[in-house]
Amino acid sequence: MPVHYLNGAARLSASSPVPRDSASALAGLLPSAEHEETHLSHIFLTDDTVYKLKKSVHLPFADFSTIGKRHAACAKELEVNRESGGELYRDIVPLTRKDGEHAIDGEGVPVDWLVRMHRFGPQDRGDRAMEAGRISGEMLRDFVDHLYRRHEGTPKAEGLDWRSKVRLTLKNVAATLLEQDLSAETEERASRWFADLAGRFAACGEDLDGRNASVLDSTHGDLHLKNLCIIDGRVIAYDALEFDRDLVRIDPLYDLAFLVADLWHHSHACAANAVMNRYLGLSAAYEAAPLLSLYASLRLGIRALAEAMSDRRAEAEAYLVSAAGFLAPVEPVTLLLSGRSGTGKSSLAAKLATDFLPPPGAVHLRSDVLRKRMNNTWPEDTLCDAAYTPWARDEVYQRFEEISASISGRVPLILDIALAGSSEAPRLEDLATSKVWLTAPDNVLSERLKRRQGDASDADAAVMITQRGDPPSMAWTVIEATGSLDEVADRIREALSAENGEEGDVPYDPRHEV
Repeated sequence: MPVHYLNGAARLSASSPVPRDSASALAGLLPSAEHEETHLSHIFLTDDTVYKLKKSVHLPFADFSTIGKRHAACAKELEVNRESGGELYRDIVPLTRKDGEHAIDGEGVPVDWLVRMHRFGPQDRGDRAMEAGRISGEMLRDFVDHLYRRHEGTPKAEGLDWRSKVRLTLKNVAATLLEQDLSAETEERASRWFADLAGRFAACGEDLDGRNASVLDSTHGDLHLKNLCIIDGRVIAYDALEFDRDLVRIDPLYDLAFLVADLWHHSHACAANAVMNRYLGLSAAYEAAPLLSLYASLRLGIRALAEAMSDRRAEAEAYLVSAAGFLAPVEPVTLLLSGRSGTGKSSLAAKLATDFLPPPGAVHLRSDVLRKRMNNTWPEDTLCDAAYTPWARDEVYQRFEEISASISGRVPLILDIALAGSSEAPRLEDLATSKVWLTAPDNVLSERLKRRQGDASDADAAVMITQRGDPPSMAWTVIEATGSLDEVADRIREALSAENGEEGDVPYDPRHEV
């Protein structure tokens, strides 16, 4: 790495132990670099390298006021990002001064410290890549899988009162937000958001207490889209929080909620819902699902604060609008979606999930995914025959019913289960507000099952033939599951609207919320 020097024209005062204009010095050393600024850092981007300089600030949540504290923060940033963003992070280097001239990693006295990173293309940043359609559903799923593995491998925090911490976080965010230079309209919106979310968290106090045992000792803490990028065809996270340990000792679902919230905010509703449901399927933390929309709202409030602190009023207002959207009244829908293997239950559940409020839409509880979790395997792993005995099947159905009963009416819920036998249907029928039975000819189902790969269901055509073809009772709406996925989804929407006397209503478009 060549040493870059700054001539005396931009020289810093030799008497300043903590230079206030290190950014000016760095700009002089890198005259062709692009410059970006956050409320905590200056970032300089050359053709292949990124230099990140901590600002000399002392805020309620971050103290970088001395060179020693900035050096420690740089070292911590390198440490916490090595696991998830190791391909990006190179090292930390000093900004030095000798004989009145400055250099990056020179021989002089360190006057500040820099995190040095490899640069990725601007088009590879998460928000831009999502907008361009360059992050596929499979890539996002793999990222969620990696995040779950990291969470599972992290020690739990001990002795933490999660309910109190959430309440204090919201109070501090709201107070700091209202101290910013906001328009009267934005200030009023922020006040309403704070009051609404505080009330909702208070009503979920027992749910928050139930997460005490799940709080992790360390998480990423800042998983919004701009902190994701594509490297070698994979989505990775970088720029994890390093400056306050308290900010990363959180519920893993709260860590996840930042990504869910930001995806929704940027009109990627299906991706937001898929991320939520993939993680819930891996963790089986379904009983905590009512907290996710509240967590997401708080995360968006934090994004609004960050934008306001950087004097981006329009962006702050937009995030507050989305934060309020996550507090929309819950649609108490429990849709029981059943039928033989190959009828498209899971694909249709994913298609329909974003029709329901609040964001990010319906929780998709799938018996095939739950069975894999109960057998400690990944959803796409194939189970042996012992996992499908009558006893094992009853175990899955019992747990499926327990989860359904615990969250039905508290979140919009889609129950995705074949109901291949006859004993389990009545219990679930009582929970459901709507019951849809999908049907299609044997030859259509057989062909679909032959083409299916990498799915949570292990059923093949031989299994499908043994399954019941008719619904358990006359209380079901039977839907022909032939044609395109969109066509079948529209048939279900029309049937649900007819049940509720809403013929002719325009299907819900989640983008209207943001």
